[in-house]
Amino acid sequence: MKNGAEKTEELFRKYGDEILRTCMLILRNRALAEDAAMSVYEKAFLSFHGFRGEAAEKTWLIRIAVNECRNILKSSAYKTSAAGEIPDTVSERDEYAEAETKAAVSQAIMSLPEIYREAAVLHLYNGFTLKEAARLAGVGQSAMTFRVSRAKELLRKALEECL
Repeated sequence: MKNGAEKTEELFRKYGDEILRTCMLILRNRALAEDAAMSVYEKAFLSFHGFRGEAAEKTWLIRIAVNECRNILKSSAYKTSAAGEIPDTVSERDEYAEAETKAAVSQAIMSLPEIYREAAVLHLYNGFTLKEAARLAGVGQSAMTFRVSRAKELLRKALEECL
């Protein structure tokens, strides 16, 4: 049986990129996203003994990440800082068009209002079902359905303008 440190390290090798991308899309700032991801690692390590396995490990980690991002968004330091940065997309020459499209989608997601951005990141980006996304966001399934629908509408408009 693995101890908490080994298991946490294994989880972050497996899901670390997804956690960082989730934080990046919600916070719109790479440095803050990296700080949030580190906090997720710390919180997962400290609370691993309390993980009961009622949810999938990825779901548990994403929930910690969403809560950490919400705390950062509520902080006065975030509110007084400059607008979020748009991440640079680094791609191979032969993947330029695909990378450009991904960058446009990421930028469109990051431009959404906070509640729709969170819904888009959970459901559309991370692939959680509406029920799972609602549970992670702490809202009812009908509220999440509305938020995802509205996020799709806003994304469609934003992408039509830039693509």
